[in-house]
Amino acid sequence: MRSLSLRKKILLRIVARVPHCCCRVLAHVPSVRRAALSRLLEDPVLDDRLIVDMEPRTHVWRDSLALFPVAAPESRVLHEEADLRTHRRYAVLAHWDPQHIVDPYVLYLAHAIRDLGYAVILVSDSLDRATGEDVFAAELRRISPGYDFASWRVAFENYGFLFDADEVLLLNDSIFGPLWPLEPVHARMNALPCDWWGLSESEDPFPHTQSYYLVFRQTVLGSTLFRNFWQAVDSETDHDIVVMKYEEGLSHQLHNGVFRVGAYVSPAQFASMRPRKRRPYTPLYMYWRTLVRRFRFPIIKRDIIMGKHPWNHIQGWRTELAKTEYPVALIDAYFRRIGHDGTPPAHKRDNAS
Repeated sequence: MRSLSLRKKILLRIVARVPHCCCRVLAHVPSVRRAALSRLLEDPVLDDRLIVDMEPRTHVWRDSLALFPVAAPESRVLHEEADLRTHRRYAVLAHWDPQHIVDPYVLYLAHAIRDLGYAVILVSDSLDRATGEDVFAAELRRISPGYDFASWRVAFENYGFLFDADEVLLLNDSIFGPLWPLEPVHARMNALPCDWWGLSESEDPFPHTQSYYLVFRQTVLGSTLFRNFWQAVDSETDHDIVVMKYEEGLSHQLHNGVFRVGAYVSPAQFASMRPRKRRPYTPLYMYWRTLVRRFRFPIIKRDIIMGKHPWNHIQGWRTELAKTEYPVALIDAYFRRIGHDGTPPAHKRDNAS
């Protein structure tokens, strides 16, 4: 017991001094069990004792990143409502599926977004024909390669009136949700004096608003800076470059333009959860249980449950999500369809050892 306690203390000191990158390194050291390491980062016992700041944040950042106009990705319209232009609030949902369908979990998310009052525009790079689902006000097929930002640019290129809208929500299908109702989240963020906001912020590797769920108001939508940003989005196929140029780049561009940004969850709110008040880089991943339990955070990233990040302690995720309002059967059905059994890879290795 003494050696285990000493080992835990050593690991905690290392993780505290060299935050997120240290987790990635230790996860590949054979003598360190991944599940044990992850439990150090998010101990269910500690969860009830920790104090977190529940208030969303707003601030202005000063950095900038120069981007240059490029050719727009190719696309075609699959479906479009006649009165599409009459709406004032739009949501653009970026979609991809290996079997070229819109999964029921995506439809569940789309219905929840529409219930908030948004006209939902689906942009997919894997559909050949319209879905026939009435939840979508429009459906576009992105023909060029790329990631979510290329899909969102397709929407802005085809529907220039989005720049004149009162509000535009950009999101993708990399999330399961809503776990809890979205209305209280939007009501809380609408009360903040910000020009745009996201569900979460990250400091990995630089401070930025994460792009899986972003809401822009007219102050941003109508700006020349915002239009110029989308003209610079190309069909980049390297994920890391996309994150650097566009996810982080969008934050830097808007911060430099003195637009006020808000975040429902930010690293600053988790300062007490790190030794010596050191903040985590990405609460969305490192403290997902706390977000679901204490913040009633409305989504969970798909790659967390799939065990793609070895530093995440995800054992018992079904039990955790079953306590929310989300139909977990949608996740199980999706995993069966793509051939994933829902068991964390680290758990399999631990049982085999």
